[in-house]
Amino acid sequence: LAEKRIQFLGSTTRDAGINVTDVICAPSLQLINLANSFIEGYESKLEKKDKVLEIKIDGGFSESIQYYYVHEKLKANFIKCGYPIDRAHETSYKCPENCNNESPMKMNERVTETLKSIRAKYSDSTGRTMVVFMDKCLEPAIRFLIKQPLIALELYVVKKLYEEDERKKIEK
Repeated sequence: LAEKRIQFLGSTTRDAGINVTDVICAPSLQLINLANSFIEGYESKLEKKDKVLEIKIDGGFSESIQYYYVHEKLKANFIKCGYPIDRAHETSYKCPENCNNESPMKMNERVTETLKSIRAKYSDSTGRTMVVFMDKCLEPAIRFLIKQPLIALELYVVKKLYEEDERKKIEK
């Protein structure tokens, strides 16, 4: 059900004329599946040659330090399964080796450094729209870092749902 909703969000994002250039994802089975569903929805009306979005799995957005350490293996497994994974993407944060535990303060630091790195990497280009899939537990760490308001797709999505409901009523 969640995949279908995200797929719908992807198609409504495309229909709204938003040019998504990057899909960045935390190393999590569920989130990678959701990112894949978003891309499927976003690119659903495109020809195969025009389907260029790939998931950038970024260990810096890991829910925990343990997930950070397995993100390369996870990436390799999803590539083997045929997911559209960006093979060249390097994680934006390099965690010190042999770090077994992470305090909430260190986690905030990791997420902050990851966002700074992504901003620096893509700051030279305008017109980029990134979609980031990460665990809800990281939300407090990024909330204060978002300088611009997020693109409000909610009204567009609600309008599309309303139109679809009205169309179904007419068909009955």
